[in-house]
Amino acid sequence: GIMYCLDALKGTQVWSTKVDKSVKGTPAFSPDGSLVLVGADDGKLWAFDVVTGQSKWDRVPGTWKFVHCRPLCTKDRAYVGAGDGRVHAVDLANGEETWFYQTGGPVSGTVGMWNSNLVVGSEDGHLYLIDLDGKLKWKYKTDKGITGGACISGDIAYFGNSGALHAVDLRQGKEAWPAPFLIARDTAIRGTPVVGDDAVYFGAADGALYAVEAKSGTLRWKYATGGPIMGSPALAGNGKNYIFVGSGDG
Repeated sequence: GIMYCLDALKGTQVWSTKVDKSVKGTPAFSPDGSLVLVGADDGKLWAFDVVTGQSKWDRVPGTWKFVHCRPLCTKDRAYVGAGDGRVHAVDLANGEETWFYQTGGPVSGTVGMWNSNLVVGSEDGHLYLIDLDGKLKWKYKTDKGITGGACISGDIAYFGNSGALHAVDLRQGKEAWPAPFLIARDTAIRGTPVVGDDAVYFGAADGALYAVEAKSGTLRWKYATGGPIMGSPALAGNGKNYIFVGSGDG
């Protein structure tokens, strides 16, 4: 795998750096902007100097199986989920692990933050709330594995699994809607939902983009594309009522 840095105005390469295996996740920056972090299929979390591309550390041994999710960076730590089912806290200065929390399945979706707590979905079917010292506050059980990240809006975490969109009240660890919003059974929701205009937008493997009322969980509209939607939609800013999504219809 190769990590690339390009000039955003010219589209020319600034630097590239080789890693041991494929990079399938999204990079993230340290708060001071000096490091770019990314995970790879070698089971490592890599940190590169933003300007030079020099590897600052990759000290974590390749026992995490894979790292597909985007790291969550705070002042002195990075938090990331991995294929070993753990949420890892890593020192940004040297890459040393400070703690981990073990879930019951791979953690592929992005780790979220709410009130100085981590919000984590696992393929064991649970949504976890973990404090910044690695202590569990609660876990919420669903009936299918969670492969995407949670979108946090206010005190609610919106996330999908196979066949349903959930809204969980993070203050209580309970469903915020009367029931999850159901789609076709075993239809995967792999991307992270987005929230805007009092609606939750998400795509699914059935090829549909859904808009669901954020407060009630009822359907606002549904648009069918010609192929599965595996990523997350994006809402336009600047007062434009546009939403963008990619589909596998070719």
